[in-house]
Amino acid sequence: MTRSGHRLFGIFSFEKYLFLEVNVTRQHWKDLLEGIGFLTLISSLIFVGFQIRQDYTIARAENASDFDDTMIEYAHVINSNRDVWLRGLEGAELSLPDQVTFETVAFTVWQKFYGLYSRNKLLDRGSGTKAARQFAGELFIFPGLRQYFLSRCNHRVSMGQTVSFCDDVRTQLKKLDDGILPAPEGRLYVP
Repeated sequence: MTRSGHRLFGIFSFEKYLFLEVNVTRQHWKDLLEGIGFLTLISSLIFVGFQIRQDYTIARAENASDFDDTMIEYAHVINSNRDVWLRGLEGAELSLPDQVTFETVAFTVWQKFYGLYSRNKLLDRGSGTKAARQFAGELFIFPGLRQYFLSRCNHRVSMGQTVSFCDDVRTQLKKLDDGILPAPEGRLYVP
C-alpha cells in the first residue's frame, strides 16, 4: 500500500476506479453518467434493431401462411368451375350465368396476382414486376382472361381508383405482345 491509496499489483488505484477519492469532482460524475447513458442508448438501439428484424420475419411467415391458404382456396374455386373456366379462358361465348361464374373465378385470379404484387411491393421492398410479369403471361396465353383484366382495369380507371397494378401488368403485357419478353411456355389450368 502506498500513500496515494491501495494498489492492486501496483497498477490500479481502487480509490480512482471506485470513486472513493475525496477529490472526485462533479465533472467526473457527469462524465461517468454521460458514458452510461451513451452505452444504454446504443444497447437500446441494438435491441430495437433485433426486434424489428424479428417482427419482419414473423410478418413474412404469417404472410406466407395466409398465401398458402389462399392458394388452396384458389385451386378449389377453379376446380369447382373448371368447365366454365376453361371455356372462358379461351374467350368462348358464355351464357349469362356462366359469364358470372367465369368472372368470379377470374376475380380470384386477379386477387392472387394483386396479392403477390402488393406483397412484393411492401414486404420485399421492391417492385411488383415479377407478379405483374407472371399475370401478363397468363393474359398473353388466355384471351378470355385478358378481356376480363382489361375490362376490370378500365372500370377502375372510370371510377377514379389507383391502377398501378393495372399499369404494371399492361406494361409487361405490351412487352410480351411486342416480343421484347419471351412468350410464356405451357398452358396453366389445363391438365
